[in-house]
Amino acid sequence: MSDISNEFCLPRRSFRAAVDAATGGMSSVKWTDGALRLLQSVSENNMVELFHTSELLSRHAGRKGISVRDLELATLLMQREKVTEVTEVTEEE
Repeated sequence: MSDISNEFCLPRRSFRAAVDAATGGMSSVKWTDGALRLLQSVSENNMVELFHTSELLSRHAGRKGISVRDLELATLLMQREKVTEVTEVTEEE
């Protein structure tokens, strides 16, 4: 995983604060710099995919703005896609 980009959408400190808030500030959890960069990379990639899928759904519906329903449907589609990927990998083994 050495190809992780050093260019993120969110500032590092802001992302770290979000991680701390999401984990409830668990003092027993220590994050290495590499683990935080990987988590940020995966998180930002998922957000971009969600935004892109939501925009496509919005356009398909003839709207110019993204609605809550677009985000919900995009989330369902993305989850279904991930389940399909896992199933395909399992079947190949």
